[in-house]
Amino acid sequence: TSINDDIHTLGNVSIGTTASSHQLRVVGGKVNIKNTATAAADVFTLSSYNQDAPAIVMGAPGGAPGFGRIALKMAASSQPDLIVLNANPFGDSYFNSGANLGVGTTSPATKLEVVGTITATAFSATTTGAGAYMYNTNQNMNVPDYVFEHYFDDNHINNPKYKMLNISRLEKYIKRNKHLPRVPSREQILKDGAVNLQALGMITLEKVEESHLYIIELEKKNQTLQQQLNQLEKKNNELEKRLLKLENTLK
Repeated sequence: TSINDDIHTLGNVSIGTTASSHQLRVVGGKVNIKNTATAAADVFTLSSYNQDAPAIVMGAPGGAPGFGRIALKMAASSQPDLIVLNANPFGDSYFNSGANLGVGTTSPATKLEVVGTITATAFSATTTGAGAYMYNTNQNMNVPDYVFEHYFDDNHINNPKYKMLNISRLEKYIKRNKHLPRVPSREQILKDGAVNLQALGMITLEKVEESHLYIIELEKKNQTLQQQLNQLEKKNNELEKRLLKLENTLK
């Protein structure tokens, strides 16, 4: 054992203990601090109680210089890290617990719950998995191309239960329910306490596609009425000519 530098203390060090508290106190745990040219990765490790595997690791992963990393690890070294904060641009930061993560709350009810405003440059949602498409019979996202498949091809494979109402039935539904078909009502949203934005986005797209079909139908009816009007005008012109001719004959 050799000591190359002076050790100064004004009190309380205790490793392995005879009770001094605190200023530095290690009792049965393991603390490892290293920063040499031959050091593997750790700058600071703190082992959990009665375990050889580190519980907290601070330092550069894999001994890579210049990259900082803080990891909260599981008891066994073979298990994945629980939390990793990584300054390495090629390494991810993540929360790997099966529990929920809360920001601004101590009792998160979902995988991530934020009490406050979230700012992001983009939002992406998965197309599969439970809850991916609330307010629908299918748990996975069902992009509403089925609206056009039903209408033009009579194809009901992608959403067998879907049925588009005609205008008169739609009017009756809206008068009775005060919301569009398959769109969650105010009461339902208040009961749920939240809105599934992904699901609502797909339902909104469904209603937009239906609106286009209603417009197409109205345009077809308008064209039919215009043709009938043109025919009536043509007949009216012919009748006026005949009437004029008859008047001239009687003079």
